[in-house]
Amino acid sequence: MKTLRANWESTEHLNAVDLTLIENTIEQIYCELKTLHYHIPTQEHRQWIETGLPNTDDIRRICENILNIADKYYQPPLYENVQSIIAKTTLNNHDINALEGSLLWLKQQLQANRQNNTHEMVGIRTHGFLHQRTHGHVRQNPI
Repeated sequence: MKTLRANWESTEHLNAVDLTLIENTIEQIYCELKTLHYHIPTQEHRQWIETGLPNTDDIRRICENILNIADKYYQPPLYENVQSIIAKTTLNNHDINALEGSLLWLKQQLQANRQNNTHEMVGIRTHGFLHQRTHGHVRQNPI
């Protein structure tokens, strides 16, 4: 079974399995945060087949899905790298590493917060009682 790895070499290329894994991971994080009452905009996810190739709209959608999650949860260290991908027409290994690295980091934050049972505390405080600027600071800097 393939997993995200964030260590792509310049000679490697994405295939349908890799793209579906990225999309499924985004959807998994999105669904988990929605159950924790994070207000993330509705997202579109796609299952890839061998004959389909991502176009610039697909790349933009994938990046925007990750950024929407990060904007409402925590911003990963590679946040700016993902932002810069939106304007690109092709992906290189550094871009793929930024996408997968951000997703791995977000999954680790979810797992750590689940283990420490801090989701409800952070969710209540950031979504209901803190000023927007404070909320932005909290979500960009993990506990």
